[in-house]
Amino acid sequence: MEDLNYEYIPSIISTINAILKRNNLIEHNEKRFNPKGKIYPSIKCERANELHEVDLLGPRYLKSSIRFYLLNVMDVFSHRVGIEILQSKYDEIIAEALIRIWKRLGLPQYLQLDNQSPFRGSNRHPRSFGIVIKLCLSLNIQPVFIPLNEPWRNGCIEKFGDTYQSRKLRD
Repeated sequence: MEDLNYEYIPSIISTINAILKRNNLIEHNEKRFNPKGKIYPSIKCERANELHEVDLLGPRYLKSSIRFYLLNVMDVFSHRVGIEILQSKYDEIIAEALIRIWKRLGLPQYLQLDNQSPFRGSNRHPRSFGIVIKLCLSLNIQPVFIPLNEPWRNGCIEKFGDTYQSRKLRD
């Protein structure tokens, strides 16, 4: 290309990629993630506040060694997000933060969570409900736990968390 006096020389990798795609030489795997054979309920969203996804990020640290956590909640239908900055990840603090977020977003019908202990309850008492689950049940919100080691099941809020971290929480 330099010999032909092209002013703009594209990136080699993107050019090769474009040529491969144009000639249908790239195989696309229909399923990006393999579900590991676990049955999981699929909740179809047709209106706002039908399904909220929750993710807890942290700990993160400020330059002065102050530790904090981010509780992110997203309405999957409207993509509205509620964020609370927390000093710890105790379940009482998370329950209070969820109430503050729900005052802004509205109460969901389903709350989709991962299996972190502040959400599900104590390791010491594995057969008892934690405060977050008790809060959901008292407000007629159905908690839905994603399978272990399958974070893509909470894809909307995970993508939001990745984007937020890369743009706002640069190390």
